[in-house]
Amino acid sequence: MKRLGPIVLALVGAVAACGDDGSSQLGHDAGHGSDAGIDSTPRPLTDVVITNQGATPDIYEYRDGSGDWQDVDAPDANGHSTIHVTNDFTVLALCAGDGSAVRAVAVNAAIADQAAFIDCFPPSTDSGSAAQTVPVTGTMAQGGSLSLGTETVSSTTSPWTVNVSVPTGTYDAAGFDTAHTKMLIRRGIVVSGPLAVTPAFDLTTEGAALGGSTPAVPGLIPDAQTQLLTLLFTQNAFVNLGAGSGSGELVTAPLSLVSPNDFEESEYLAFNAADEQFAIMQGQGSGANALVVPATLAMLSPITGITFSAETGTRRAHWTTTPALGDITLDVQSQTQELIAIATQNWVAATGATSLAFDTTARGFKNLWFIDTTKQFFALLSQSSVDATTNVQYGVATADPRTALALRGQVQRERIRHRRLLRARR
Repeated sequence: MKRLGPIVLALVGAVAACGDDGSSQLGHDAGHGSDAGIDSTPRPLTDVVITNQGATPDIYEYRDGSGDWQDVDAPDANGHSTIHVTNDFTVLALCAGDGSAVRAVAVNAAIADQAAFIDCFPPSTDSGSAAQTVPVTGTMAQGGSLSLGTETVSSTTSPWTVNVSVPTGTYDAAGFDTAHTKMLIRRGIVVSGPLAVTPAFDLTTEGAALGGSTPAVPGLIPDAQTQLLTLLFTQNAFVNLGAGSGSGELVTAPLSLVSPNDFEESEYLAFNAADEQFAIMQGQGSGANALVVPATLAMLSPITGITFSAETGTRRAHWTTTPALGDITLDVQSQTQELIAIATQNWVAATGATSLAFDTTARGFKNLWFIDTTKQFFALLSQSSVDATTNVQYGVATADPRTALALRGQVQRERIRHRRLLRARR
């Protein structure tokens, strides 16, 4: 069976160190572990293509090794820019919101990676004026729920009146029965003003049974809580199919309702106070590339020996042995800031790095974007790899012991939001 390529995740990486006075050291060497033996012989520049999959960054910079920060060239129509580096490098993209709100990603890579992917999305905030909306009404024949845009309404009555307000645009509506066993999708609803949708939404005539798989999941971490989630991205909708915590079943969309360009993604997440394990599966359409959940999810074992320390404006993660998995990601979040650092395996090999932190020394980076670690924050170091046979992306993560677990829900919502925004731009 033909399967999709590996998932591109938004990761985090950077190289800043804390001096005794608490100031940010500008030296790139601080992130390398021990750099005493690095060859300083000049090397020729090589072109590397950077792809930004998000919005236009407020700060878009790169540095060649420990050199000065430089502007990344303006991207072409496909989001591609070319930088010129000698070996290891860092690319940073930052999108600012209101006040101290910010989301920034720094990717640490090497020429051996051949290319680098980065994303930049403005942080989600509740400030600002809401988009003007218009009323949309309709009827649903069975009790259940119906989603249109970001609005979801529900009722146990049969039939019942649907009443939502959405901005003008084109939408795909998704409906479910009360037991969450059937689903309908009605596509191409054009809302140009107040609208009464006809005919009634009817799960009997336009719905189909949801799929479901309950894979075996050996090797779960002790005392694990689980969250199971499936997302469906259509041309004009983002639908959370849900699944419920601890059920063990991953829900999937009915194949008869899935269009060729629909994208579907399922995630199985297990976590306790210290560690996370996850498996992500993806598919497109209802044919050979459709989402498939394997009978067994072979979760990775947690990485041992991870520690965290103070860092100006963020946190630093340390490791003693780097598992040969894939990119290393450090994600540090507060209520309004998210600083993400990504280190590729080739960067770690080129630099000898044994730690990772977000580099706050880029030109234009403001102190108000620093994460105040005296207040609630969430820090997670993760690695992932893709199973070549099933194309499942497996990952493990370790949380900073000082992490505020109360923010875990916010972190999960932001992950979903980022994936939704990435799909909307593809």
